[in-house]
Amino acid sequence: MKVVHITTWLHGGAGIAALRLHLELLNQGIESHIISLANTTIPQVNNHHPVLEHQTSLYEKIFNKFGIRLNSAYRNTHRLKQLNGEYEIVTFPDTDYRIENIDIVKSADVIHLHWIANFINYKTFFSKLKNKKIVWTLHDLNPMQGIFHYKNDEFNNPSFGGLNKHAYNQKMKAIQKVRNLTYVCLNNWMLDQLNTGTKASFHKADVIPNIINEKDFFADAKSMEKSGSLLNFLLIACDVNNYRKGFDLALEALSRLKNKDKVTIFIVGKGETTIPKGIKTNMIGALYDIKELRSIYNECEYLIIPSREDNLPNTMAEALLCGTAVISFKIGGMANHIVNGANGFLIDPYNVEKMAKQIDHIIENRIILSRNQISKKAHQIFSQTNIHKYTTLYKDLMNEKLAL
Repeated sequence: MKVVHITTWLHGGAGIAALRLHLELLNQGIESHIISLANTTIPQVNNHHPVLEHQTSLYEKIFNKFGIRLNSAYRNTHRLKQLNGEYEIVTFPDTDYRIENIDIVKSADVIHLHWIANFINYKTFFSKLKNKKIVWTLHDLNPMQGIFHYKNDEFNNPSFGGLNKHAYNQKMKAIQKVRNLTYVCLNNWMLDQLNTGTKASFHKADVIPNIINEKDFFADAKSMEKSGSLLNFLLIACDVNNYRKGFDLALEALSRLKNKDKVTIFIVGKGETTIPKGIKTNMIGALYDIKELRSIYNECEYLIIPSREDNLPNTMAEALLCGTAVISFKIGGMANHIVNGANGFLIDPYNVEKMAKQIDHIIENRIILSRNQISKKAHQIFSQTNIHKYTTLYKDLMNEKLAL
């Protein structure tokens, strides 16, 4: 069985999840390959087939100069220039890449799509590979939206409506050509979004969380025996200034604490932010070393996830595997996995006053949840032992006849 994973990047939450799955399949003796845009920020990966970024040819540049937009990147950039808006990311279903023509893709038994924005050209890819067995893990809402990846961006940019609707229709028309497509949702929330956001009711869907190597994230013995007067809280994001990640909401909650002198806040991620006065802070910056990241999870009693919108952040799963409890707004995958008083606490979206009161309550009563129980439960859900869920899915697809 040959499985080929396709993802735009090998970094970011979706890229990391795709890479972890690929590596674990290799560990299981399954022929797995992964295709992404060329990326020099990661170490050498077995069976990685990097695709060079598209370079505009002289021929294309000449036509572009006269307003004849032959390449998709130039055409899509021109479209966006006609509109003013504020959003995290916008992508289009038409690209200059033809991943469907790569030999390793054409010979695959199962094609597993991950985050494919600005990489897959929907019309040609799904048309040419319509008879292939395709699995698609949904890392955000883009596969069931037009040009946006998040609901708030769509709501906040109504002037993009025509362009967004056109892209949505392009996607649905292309996807409906596929005869054997199975969606993988990381949680029930995403499954609900899928059921209401696509026209592909004849496609199947499974719920399978991301898998994480338990050798990378676990509760160490020192964290189990920790004692001291201060409680440590962690904030972590790729970019601490990403509005969707809600660091401003967490900082507002922290500014309202009555017990500022009894906490330490660890902050991991690129960018700068200002912590309310009176709170001890440990600014760590961007962090890529797994051992260091595991150490920080184990150093902290709680991870705060103040996202305005999120699917199933790797940080939540990593923290829980390390026995670190999670405080989050009741949204997305957090609502599916956090149980009040067992592995964390859920807060009504986006009530910073309630978040502050919950943190104060934790501090005043020194509520430290069982790291051992949190870690044990998380390992049942997120560890690489769940690879069998993917291998079973692949094998079932291999045994199925092509859908009529």
